[in-house]
Amino acid sequence: MQYNEWSLDYRPGGWIRARDETGVTVFFGVDLIRGAALPRVRVTVMHSPTEPISARSWRSAPFRGVEQHAAIPAIRDLLAKPPEFDGIDGLGEYFDRTQSQYGDMHGFVPTTELVADPGEPPAGFSVAALLADKQNPSSDEHLENVARIYRWAVASGLAPAPLIARYAHVPVSRVHRWVATARKRGFLPPAVKGRAG
Repeated sequence: MQYNEWSLDYRPGGWIRARDETGVTVFFGVDLIRGAALPRVRVTVMHSPTEPISARSWRSAPFRGVEQHAAIPAIRDLLAKPPEFDGIDGLGEYFDRTQSQYGDMHGFVPTTELVADPGEPPAGFSVAALLADKQNPSSDEHLENVARIYRWAVASGLAPAPLIARYAHVPVSRVHRWVATARKRGFLPPAVKGRAG
C-alpha cells in the first residue's frame, strides 16, 4: 500500500493546480468567501486535462487540502489578486510558464487517500478525514470513517487497529477506544471473541 500525495501550485485569480503522483492534474477555480474566522473556499471550476471528471476524480481530489492551503494568508493574498488568465484551456501552459514567478508559492497535501498497489483506493478510505476528525473522536463522521477503514483492513487481511494508529498518528490503545465507540454506536457489528471484524 502507498500514500497518494498531491502537490499544489497557486496563481492570481483563485487558480490552484493540484497534481498527484499518478499523473492526474486538476485545476481548481476558487472564490474566497470572507466572513468566517478563516475564509472558506468555494470551488467554482474543476478541470482535469489528464482524465475525464468522474465520480472517482471528485472523490480523490484534495478539496480539504485546497481549503486549508487557501486560508494561509500569503496564499490567500496571491489567490485574491486579479486574474492573469481567462478560460480553462491552456491552464497547464500558463502554470508552467509562470513557474519561475510563483514557484515559491507551492504546497503539498499529504495523503488524501490510501491507494492500493493497482491504484484503486478502498471505498471511502480518507486519511485526510481521519487526521482532521480525530480532534472530535465522538463525531459520527469520525466513527464512520474509522469503521470504513476497519472493515477494509479486515477484508484485506490486515491488522486494523495498528494500521489506523499508524495513519492517524495515535497510540493503538486510542484506536481501540474509537473502535469500541463505533461498535456501541452501530457503525461496526459487535465484536466476536478471537476475530477482528
